[in-house]
Amino acid sequence: MSEKVVRRIELPDSLGSIVLYDSDSHVSKHGSNLMRLNPDGQVLWKASLLGTQWDDYFIHVAWDGSTLAANTWSCYFVTLDMASGGITESVFTK
Repeated sequence: MSEKVVRRIELPDSLGSIVLYDSDSHVSKHGSNLMRLNPDGQVLWKASLLGTQWDDYFIHVAWDGSTLAANTWSCYFVTLDMASGGITESVFTK
């Protein structure tokens, strides 16, 4: 099954990529729809989501070369740790 990729950010120096999948994607059903993949396509991490909302997901991701940032359906703007996918900062935007 081919999953719908909303956005793919290729990382420099063969470090893999950041991939945002459609929220209805099969890969999103068991956790986050934002992942870091190694160059071979293996999942290195799935990004953390805030709280316990079972229906939350990421809707946008951006990387400026040093900061990985994303927006969630539940109206949070977050920055993420590139090594682990954990949230380092969050701001409620609604």
